[in-house]
Amino acid sequence: MSSDQHQWFQDGSGCNGAASCWMTAANLLTLAQMIAVVAVITFIAWTCMQAYENWANEEIKSGQMIFIWARAVFVLLVMLFLIIN
Repeated sequence: MSSDQHQWFQDGSGCNGAASCWMTAANLLTLAQMIAVVAVITFIAWTCMQAYENWANEEIKSGQMIFIWARAVFVLLVMLFLIIN
């Protein structure tokens, strides 16, 4: 990196006036958490849809479907607690 490029990054010109363009550990952790949350939410949505399809095909009873949905809501609440804290 040339000295001009280095000064350009230090000035924040390449980051719309931000102090730095570098990815910090905190930013990387946030990115990893958001990717994990999207994966978990997708998995829970898939689980709920599978439970609904199994109920529609009369493979499980409605109480079992509601129990699966309650477990999914519990997992979402735990994820929310972990992310906020």
